[in-house]
Amino acid sequence: MAANARYSLPAGYNSHAANGAGGKPALPHIDDVLALPTDVDSKKPLKWLLEQAEMSLRQSEMSRDFNRPALALKDFIRASIITVQLVSHHKDYLMLKEGRGDLSRKHAALMTRIKQQNDIYDQLKKDIIADNKRTGVLPKSQKPVQSQSNGNHKSAAPHISSSNGHAMTASGKVKPKVHPKPQSLQGNAVSGHARSSSTNTVNVDLAARFANLRGPQTTPGQDPRIKTHQIPSLKPAGPRDMPSSPQKSEPGATHTFPSLPKMPDAIYHPARGSVSSDAGHPPATTPRGSSSRATPTPSLSNMPSPVSARQSMEYFPPVPANATGSRSLLQSSISNNEADSITAEELFQAMKQTGSVLIIDIRSRVEFDEGHIMSSSTICVEASILLRDNISAAEITESLVLSPNQEQSQFDQRNKYELVVFYDQDSEEIPRSPRSSDDMVIVSLHRALVHFNYERELKQPPKILKGGLDAWIDLMGSASLQSTSLNSSSHIPASRARSGTFQRRRSKYIRPLRADEVKVWQETLQNEEMGANQPPEYHRSTESFLRRYPPILTEQESMTSSPATEQPPRYTSLHKIDPYTDLPSPPTRPAPSVPRLSYSSLSHTSDEIDRFEEPVTRRQTVRPKNVAEQVTGDGYKLYTGLNNPHNWCYANSTVQSLLASPDFGKELSDSTWTKEYRAPKKDSEKIEPPQLMIRIMSNLFHWMSTGNLEVMKAQTLMDYSQHICKQSRSNAQFGGTQQQDAQEFMSFLMEQLHDETNSRRNLKGNAMQPNTKSQPLLYAAVQYWYNHIQYNDSIVDRHWRGLELSTVKCQDCHTKTYTFSPFEWIPAPVALGSTRQTLEQSLHQHIANNTLDDFSCDKCRRNTRAMQSISFARLPPLLCVCFRRFNYNQATGDIKKSTAPVTWDFNDFDFSPYFFENGNGRPPPGTNDHAYQGPFRYECYAVIVHAGSRTDNGHYFAYVRDQSTHDPYAWLCCNDSRVTRVRIGSGDRDDIQNEVFKSGQDRVPYLVFFRRKG
Repeated sequence: MAANARYSLPAGYNSHAANGAGGKPALPHIDDVLALPTDVDSKKPLKWLLEQAEMSLRQSEMSRDFNRPALALKDFIRASIITVQLVSHHKDYLMLKEGRGDLSRKHAALMTRIKQQNDIYDQLKKDIIADNKRTGVLPKSQKPVQSQSNGNHKSAAPHISSSNGHAMTASGKVKPKVHPKPQSLQGNAVSGHARSSSTNTVNVDLAARFANLRGPQTTPGQDPRIKTHQIPSLKPAGPRDMPSSPQKSEPGATHTFPSLPKMPDAIYHPARGSVSSDAGHPPATTPRGSSSRATPTPSLSNMPSPVSARQSMEYFPPVPANATGSRSLLQSSISNNEADSITAEELFQAMKQTGSVLIIDIRSRVEFDEGHIMSSSTICVEASILLRDNISAAEITESLVLSPNQEQSQFDQRNKYELVVFYDQDSEEIPRSPRSSDDMVIVSLHRALVHFNYERELKQPPKILKGGLDAWIDLMGSASLQSTSLNSSSHIPASRARSGTFQRRRSKYIRPLRADEVKVWQETLQNEEMGANQPPEYHRSTESFLRRYPPILTEQESMTSSPATEQPPRYTSLHKIDPYTDLPSPPTRPAPSVPRLSYSSLSHTSDEIDRFEEPVTRRQTVRPKNVAEQVTGDGYKLYTGLNNPHNWCYANSTVQSLLASPDFGKELSDSTWTKEYRAPKKDSEKIEPPQLMIRIMSNLFHWMSTGNLEVMKAQTLMDYSQHICKQSRSNAQFGGTQQQDAQEFMSFLMEQLHDETNSRRNLKGNAMQPNTKSQPLLYAAVQYWYNHIQYNDSIVDRHWRGLELSTVKCQDCHTKTYTFSPFEWIPAPVALGSTRQTLEQSLHQHIANNTLDDFSCDKCRRNTRAMQSISFARLPPLLCVCFRRFNYNQATGDIKKSTAPVTWDFNDFDFSPYFFENGNGRPPPGTNDHAYQGPFRYECYAVIVHAGSRTDNGHYFAYVRDQSTHDPYAWLCCNDSRVTRVRIGSGDRDDIQNEVFKSGQDRVPYLVFFRRKG
């Protein structure tokens, strides 16, 4: 860091002015510090502008801590101009002002921080002005003569240090008159000047170094900008003005020393001699180029300093991907290298010569956010994506749907970049024989970009950064890394993801359908409803009955397939005559040769075995009879199973659990929701919300609740789910042939149901955080929920949604910060291993204190250490607890599942200890919602069990309470089409409670559903 300090001085710093100041460096002139930033594009998105402002404000605070007032004030001015002026004039400011989620909160937080620190920076401004008066430093705009020649630069020093400072102070206030250089001195060096010999030695040394960078030396009478080595004979494109004298050359770069200029390509333009903020917007009369170049590129003469990097968020301004002017520069240094790796120095030069370099970080998103190579074209492709078998570049693009939009767009346009470079932490080369998951990640990406990169071939083979990010840090320093802040307004870091995978983007699957798509699905539902409302058909004659149910052929026809049965046909056995009696058997209807009509596309068929399915009836206890065998007409109903054609067990188990949810399942099955939830149309939508998902689920639940069908098939639900996933370009493909995560599918259904039943979905805005200083926390929770339902009032909010309270306590000032947030399910961590633990222990781990090392305390006005804890502030009637059993190992890239059994009381579980104040608080008078007042005692009514090593393989099945009886220990095991009666918690010999907690090697509970008692 000490090496970077000398680069932290802003432009205009004059090291010679410190000679009369007792050795203390002079601060830049106040006019240079207060100059408007020119490296900010006001047309950029609001998110980019706010990130720039936040970064500048953070750098300002760091500079202030390191006693660099000029840098601190300059960055503070930059942050203030972006936040106050540029954002307020942005085209999307009205949407931001109305409340646009994280961006709105981030802007408000920046305004607050800037307002709080105004007095501090006013004092810094006064200190800089006082230092200017003391040192007599001149503003950069008043020193054009010093940049013309070495002679003038030397003559300026005695003028400043004369007369004991009195003349110096006067000269610092009045702009000196610029006199033209005498004709006799044009092109000649001034010799015998009164400058000290040490200064002359330095200038001679600098001149020699500049000469070496310029290439072959010219004759004394020759213009120094004209090289003797070969130059293309083509004339530069576009008009330009040639300087009248050769004196405007390299000495101007001494003010940005030691960032040495690079070798000029053809003509060195004095006005573009240093890295400026205008580099990203070159003038029309760009000084370099040829007639063959269509797009001018910026001239970068100096290596960028950390100051310019912080101001522009990247080392090099972005260049359009189709720019070809600098291709020859890149090819001369990189293209000739046939190796598949690139050093950090070569990457630096490539980024310097052309901005058309795509950099891919293949580490985890958390590591990427903590620090990555600073460039506008740096994206993150996580290892979990690249570990898929034979993944192609197009599949990688689709997998980036959850990443920021610009990352997916940049990777999709990879063929337009001159060079593609990828890196991890410290890899040296592309392994020939991968031995670990890290090697597989590198090989997978290289193979996708080279061999499986259809229709978007790269201009050059991709290269791996030799030594990875560690090599880049060794070359450029840790200050060269850029960190990503996803939610700066929240004082909780992104790594604190307590809610697991549920905290997805709300709009991930919510995409409005086209009118023609809605019409097709509405017709499908109408046909199903017509079939459902048709009365049963009574056959008046034998001919009508036989036409409806023709006899079964004894020989198979050539164009039909054989029936998929494991036993002989029942037809003959059902029509045998009892040999011990003369009475014939009761008349029975023959089995139909064609399937019955399908209701709601829910085929009444036998189950097709899941290829991952494992039988759950193999147990030590007595095997209970099948439900269908027990129901013979004694008043019971059939409990309908669900057919599993190909890996639909994740959906079948979820549907069975939601159907068993008290009130929620009944509200869907009897269609009372149609009167309760009217979803209005949004301003951006052209048609009324069709409410297709809830209509499909309502129809499915209705037929499953009738008790007339033994097996059904959720075909319409899965087809519509697959249609939504394809339209939203989601990684998950619900309804397809691949296994999916049951918890992900449940969240998917909840998002759809919430959007389709939210009676206030047309309102824009977010719930405001309540004031926790002037009222009790329970009152604040009630107020936040009131603010929440102003924008969210759906069937999900009524049955499933609760409130979580985050409490962060600063370790320095002991100030507590409270934040309310809604939740739909509770993540309960499960430790790796096989040690049995209780649900109480898992919930305590969820709410346990967590240390925050970089908490931004509003009272301390700096980052401090803090402790965070979680508690519940509102508990809904229905609760879903998800056991977080799957852990990703970043070192090996493997996902390991914890198979530790977790136990709980099925009939009585108390959530009061996890409610703040243990649920003993009193809500405000007039509050009829019992979700704020204990005791919070719940009973379990459904459990989804997972057997396998990963969420995307294995098998899911569900246990649900038997609602046809009052026996508290009667349950049903719903294993796709097979539904069996079991007993849980009874303690007798048929009790399978321990098997629910764990059976086999990896068959353990994954989702547990509770309902509130009383």
